[in-house]
Amino acid sequence: MRYCQSVIRRGGFFIIICCAFVLIERFSWPASLTTSDSDKTSPLPGRYFHQLKGKRVGVQVQSIESTNATDTQDFSLENDAGKQFLGRIRIPVKKGKYPVAFLVAALETGRTVVDLIPQYDDLIVVSLDYPLSVEPITLGNALQEISALRRGGAETVAGILLTLDWLLTLPVVDVKDVTLIAVSFGVFTAIPAAAVDARITRLVILQGGGDLSRVISANASRLGLPLPPKITAWLGSLFLSPFEPSSYIAQVSPRPVIIVASQDDAYFPRSTVEFLYRRAKEPKELIWFSGEHLGLEKVAMLQEFTLFIVKKLYGK
Repeated sequence: MRYCQSVIRRGGFFIIICCAFVLIERFSWPASLTTSDSDKTSPLPGRYFHQLKGKRVGVQVQSIESTNATDTQDFSLENDAGKQFLGRIRIPVKKGKYPVAFLVAALETGRTVVDLIPQYDDLIVVSLDYPLSVEPITLGNALQEISALRRGGAETVAGILLTLDWLLTLPVVDVKDVTLIAVSFGVFTAIPAAAVDARITRLVILQGGGDLSRVISANASRLGLPLPPKITAWLGSLFLSPFEPSSYIAQVSPRPVIIVASQDDAYFPRSTVEFLYRRAKEPKELIWFSGEHLGLEKVAMLQEFTLFIVKKLYGK
């Protein structure tokens, strides 16, 4: 009984602190940027992300692997606030202008997702590292880590926009064919980026969904979060509301949205996929695959998805 009372007291204290933190954080974005007629359906207006992006003041590129067909390069971009973004790009060797597939994958994957994609001699593939690292969330560090997630999420959106600034100056890039591909938990930053930057001509969502509360609840036990799933889902959806995919996806229209999902995905249950699809506007398409969530260890499954998407987008 004493143990239960202790747990309840600790949980109640944690919830009170979290609620206070939510109130502080929800009003911590720049006041001049919290309302905008053109962005009134979004938790954060597009000009916030564009201001956070700043101006590109430096770029460094280093080739790490070359073949007869492509050249893979690591790059570092710096903005005028001194923030650096690291990424990887694979460019066809032969002269010409090529479409861009910009992948935004899970936190642990980052730019290395480029290495998992088959080589194409007529397609540019690019991805970024996330500008943050997150420790496992406990009762003791939850506020700090979730706050870091919020800051890192906003900086990731800014990094995508800054990378586009650089990409579209490259003579090999077909500026009229830039696809942003949100993979898994990349939906939380890729969809806001696509919503606020019309240079992205198409959005593809691979195994992602909307409704933060349901997504967090579905993943709470797997992530070992310290509170019951329903409480965790409620708090998490409040903390991370500026990155709710369904709040942004309607703004992608009239550019096409393609959602590719797995029927037995435990990370993004079917209801979260359908919720996101309903919030999107035309033109849109929802494609179901059989199977579970795509993990880095499932190389064959990754290849299948890649081949399908490339054929779908480029007819190859």
